[in-house]
Amino acid sequence: MNVKLLPSLFLAGSIIAVLSTSANCAEAQVLAQSSRDVSTLAKPLKTAQLMRSPIVEISNVRVEQTDQGLEVILETTQGEQLQVTPLSEGNVLTADIQSAQLRLSSGEFRQSNPVSGIAEIALINLDNQTIRLVVTGTQGVPTLDLFDSDEGLILGVTPSTTTSTAPTPPQPDTTQSEQLPDDEAIELVVTATRTEEELQNVPRTVTIIEREQIEQLAPVSRGLDDIIGKLTPGAAPPTGTIRNSTIRGRPPQVLIDGVPVTSNDSNVGYQRDLRSIAPSAVERIEVVRGPSAVYGDGGTGGVINIITRRPTEDRLVSETQVGIEAADNLASDSFGNFFSHSISIAEGNFDVFALLSRRTTGINYDAEGSRIPFDENTAETATTQALGKVGVRFDENQRLQLTANLTRDRNDPSITSDLSVDLLPFERKARAIPFDPIYIGVDPPRTLNYALTLDYNHADLFGSELNAQVYYRYTRIVPTFFDGRPFDDPLGITTRNAIDDKWGARFQVETPVFNTANLLWGVDYSNANLEDELSIFDADEFDATGGRVLRVAETRTFYPRFSIENLGLFGQLQWDVSEQWLLSGGLRYERFGIDVPDFTNQFLEPIEGGNRTLDDVVFNSGVVFKPSDTISLYANFAQGFSLAPIARILFSNATTGFRFDRDVDISEPQKVNNYEIGIRGNWNTVQASLAGFYSQSDLGTTLVENPELPGTLLLARAPQRNYGIEAAIDWQATTALALGGSLTWQEGENDLEGDGNYQALNSAEVSPIKLTAYLQHQTTPGWRNRLQALYIGDRDRGFEAGSDNGSIDGYFVLDYISSIQLGAGTIDIGIENLLDTQYTPVFNQFQGDFLGNSYRFPARGRTLSVNYRITW
Repeated sequence: MNVKLLPSLFLAGSIIAVLSTSANCAEAQVLAQSSRDVSTLAKPLKTAQLMRSPIVEISNVRVEQTDQGLEVILETTQGEQLQVTPLSEGNVLTADIQSAQLRLSSGEFRQSNPVSGIAEIALINLDNQTIRLVVTGTQGVPTLDLFDSDEGLILGVTPSTTTSTAPTPPQPDTTQSEQLPDDEAIELVVTATRTEEELQNVPRTVTIIEREQIEQLAPVSRGLDDIIGKLTPGAAPPTGTIRNSTIRGRPPQVLIDGVPVTSNDSNVGYQRDLRSIAPSAVERIEVVRGPSAVYGDGGTGGVINIITRRPTEDRLVSETQVGIEAADNLASDSFGNFFSHSISIAEGNFDVFALLSRRTTGINYDAEGSRIPFDENTAETATTQALGKVGVRFDENQRLQLTANLTRDRNDPSITSDLSVDLLPFERKARAIPFDPIYIGVDPPRTLNYALTLDYNHADLFGSELNAQVYYRYTRIVPTFFDGRPFDDPLGITTRNAIDDKWGARFQVETPVFNTANLLWGVDYSNANLEDELSIFDADEFDATGGRVLRVAETRTFYPRFSIENLGLFGQLQWDVSEQWLLSGGLRYERFGIDVPDFTNQFLEPIEGGNRTLDDVVFNSGVVFKPSDTISLYANFAQGFSLAPIARILFSNATTGFRFDRDVDISEPQKVNNYEIGIRGNWNTVQASLAGFYSQSDLGTTLVENPELPGTLLLARAPQRNYGIEAAIDWQATTALALGGSLTWQEGENDLEGDGNYQALNSAEVSPIKLTAYLQHQTTPGWRNRLQALYIGDRDRGFEAGSDNGSIDGYFVLDYISSIQLGAGTIDIGIENLLDTQYTPVFNQFQGDFLGNSYRFPARGRTLSVNYRITW
C-alpha cells in the first residue's frame, strides 16, 4: 500500500466517525459530559452471562441525603434483588448493575452536586442488559454500600475526604480554556491563590489542563509548551523550538510543584523550563494569566504551575507507555520512539511514586519533504526523565514528602543549517546539509536539570494549615554552536556552557479569620547563582574539515558567576461576603540583593561589578459577583515585580566603562500594573468565557537589535503597555459530540525614545490573532476521535514600526487524534498537521527576518504517531 494513503484513510475514518449515527449511539450515551467519565473502564459482561437472568426494570430513581453522604434508590415493581459490579478509578466510582434496564421518561438519570464531595451522579443504560452508575467525587473516589429493600436496590454513597489521583484513561474533554464542564463546576485551583480555591471563585483567568488532556494531545505535541500553546488563550502559539515565547506579551514564571524553575537568563526561554519535565510525569497544569503579586520573583506574564503525578491510594498501580512517531513519508531517519513506566505503592502511612521515561526523536521533515535543520532539543535528541516521590503521613493532619526530579537531553545532530541560503533572497526557508560534528574540549549540545524538594504539610496547626517547602535546583545548558561570521561577529564560531543553581524555601500559613474569611500569610526565600562560559572554536580547522571539527581554541567569560538573593513577605485575605459577592486582596514585599564580581567580558573588556539592593511592595485585589448559579463576573487588579535579566545586561549591554552598581537605570526592576475584567458562564451543556486585560509598566524588557553588532540583541528599558481580549466556548452538543474554540487577540507597544510615541512590539513578544477549534466524537464507548485546529493571522504592525524585519504570514493547522480501547489498555493515534500544510511558526519567521533565512525553520509536515498505554 502507498504509505501516502495512510493519512487519508485516517481522515476518512475520523469524518465517518463524527458524522455517523449508527447503532452505536446507544452505547455512546454511556459517556458523561465530564472528562472524568469512566464509561470505558469496566469490562463489558459476556452476553451469555446476561441471558441467564430476566431483565429487571427500574421504574424510578431517587436520591436522598444521609449523615454519611447519600442514598441512590432504584425502584422496581417487585423489589427484585440485583447484582452489582463496582469499579473505582481516580475520583470516579462506577458500578455495573446486571440484568437491569432503566425505564424512565428521560431515558437516563443525572444529578449534579447532590451533596458536598460529589460532583455528579449518572445512571444510564450501558446496553440492553446492563445499567451503569457513575459517581464522580471532588476530592477522591467515593465508596459504595449495597442494601436490598422491598422497593428495590439502595446504593449508599459516601464521599471521600482525601484526594486520589490514580491514573485514568483519557476521556472526552470539553474544556478548551479555563471553563470546565458542569460536573467540574467545583474544580479546585491552587496556583492563583496558593491555596485550594474553587475555580468559579477566582477573580482571574485561569486555564486548567488535566492529565487526560495532556495524554490526549501528546501524540500531536512535542512537549508541554506545544500543549499549553494550543489550549491556553493568551499564550503564544507553539514555536516548534526551545526559543522564547510569552503569555499576554510578557514572560511567565514556571513552577514545578511550586518550585520556581525560570532562570534570570532571558536567553533561556520558558520552553526550556517546560521541557524539564516529561508530559507523562504531569498530573495537571494550571496557567494563571497576568502578573502575580502572590508568588513574586518574576512572572509578569503569568504563572505556569506544573503539578507532577502523585502516589495513588491503591496499594500498587503500574502504568506502561510505548510509542513511535515518524514523518508521513516514513523516512528511516524520521523515526522516534517513546517509553515510560511508572509505579505507585501505598502501604500504611507510607507511599512511593516512581517514573522513568525515555524519548528519542528523529529528523523533522516539512510538508515539502525537506529535512528541517536543528533546533536542539526538538530533533535528533534523546531525553531521559526520572521522577521519584516518597511520602509519610504521621497522622491525619501531617504529611512529609521528598521529591527528586531529573531530566537529561542530549542532542546528536546529523544535519545543520546551510548558511549559504542567506545569500539567496528568494530562498525563504532554512536548508539542511549533512553534519557530523566532532566536539573537542567541550560537550556536545545537552541540557541537564535536577531538583530535590522536601514538602511538609500540617492541615490543623492550632486551627491553621501550614505548608513548608525546601528545595534545590540545578540546570546546565550547552546549546548548539553559533557561527557569527556572517554577521561580522569578531568571536566567530562559539558555544556556551550556562549553569544556574538555586536553593530556597517557601513557608505559608492559612488562618481562618472568621467563618467566611481566611488569611494567607508567609515568606519565600531563594538564592540563585548563575554563570556562563563562552567557548570559541578554531574557525580555520572547522572550515578545513568541511564544518566537522569543533575544537575549542579559547574560553572566555560570557558572564561571571553572580548571585541573586530574593526575599518575599506576603499576606492575602479571601472574604466570601455572601453567596453572590467574594472579595480578595493582599500585598507582597519583594527584596532582591544582587552581587556581581568584576570580570573581563567576551570582548576582553574590563567590567566593574558591584552590589545592588532592590525592593518594593506590590498589591492585588479582586472581586467576583455571581448574579446566578451559572454566571460569574470578576474584576482584578494585580501588580508584578520582576528583576531585569541581569545575565543579558552583563553579556550584551555591559561594555568598557560599565559599572553594575553605578549604571542603575539598565538594571532597575520591572513593576507591572495589570487590570482585568471578565465574565464566565457555566450551563448544563455550554461553558463560555470572555476576558479583557490591560497591563502597563514604566520599564519593559524588550530586546532590540544591536546596531554595533548585527545578529545580537540589546536589552531596552522603555515604558511598555500590553492589552487584549480572550474568549472561549465549549458545547457538549450530545453525550457523544463536543465542540468548541477560543480566540486570543493581543497587542503591545513601547516608547523607546521616551517621547510618548508608542510603537508596536515585535512579533516574538506579541503574537498575531490566534483562533483554536476542536470537534470531538465518542463514536463508541471505546473509540474517540478528535479534530483540533489552530489558526494564526497575519501581523504587519511590528514590521511597520521597525521592531520586526518582515511581516508575519498567517497559517492554518489541523491535527487528528484517535483513541481506541485495546484490551486492557488504550492506543492513541495522532496525525500532526493532517493537511500537510507548509508553514513557518511565528517565532521562526521573526528569527529568520532577523538572522537570515538559514534560521527560518519551517514547521513539521504531516507526522504520524502511535502510542499504547496500559495501567494495572
